[in-house]
Amino acid sequence: PGVMASKTCMDKVATSLCLSHVRKLAKRY
Repeated sequence: PGVMASKTCMDKVATSLCLSHVRKLAKRY
């Protein structure tokens, strides 16, 4: 369960980073 929890956490972090990156790109246009 620990591995799954860490994987889910990493997925959330990656998702948040991706969203912030998309927002930065959107601000340019």
